[in-house]
Amino acid sequence: EMIKGKKECIYGNAENLPFKDNSFDAVICITSIHNFKDIKKAISEMKRVYKNKIAISVLKKAKKFEEIRKLIKENFDVKEIEEEKDMIFIHQTY
Repeated sequence: EMIKGKKECIYGNAENLPFKDNSFDAVICITSIHNFKDIKKAISEMKRVYKNKIAISVLKKAKKFEEIRKLIKENFDVKEIEEEKDMIFIHQTY
């Protein structure tokens, strides 16, 4: 039971998210995916827990950038937005 005004913090890792399927309307991953141990599994977990929207930003100079881009595009119908240092991938269902 949550007390009004209190926030609950749940710790986990990207490759094994401690949430039920379709738990979130939106999932956001900001410039961190290139540091994950198992990027493919993390993307699978994001796909599992989101309902409508996903936004993932990837550092363009990351060594695994092209691999990450390919995995994102294989799993989501994304729009790409290129920024100076990052590529942002956005997917929305309706």
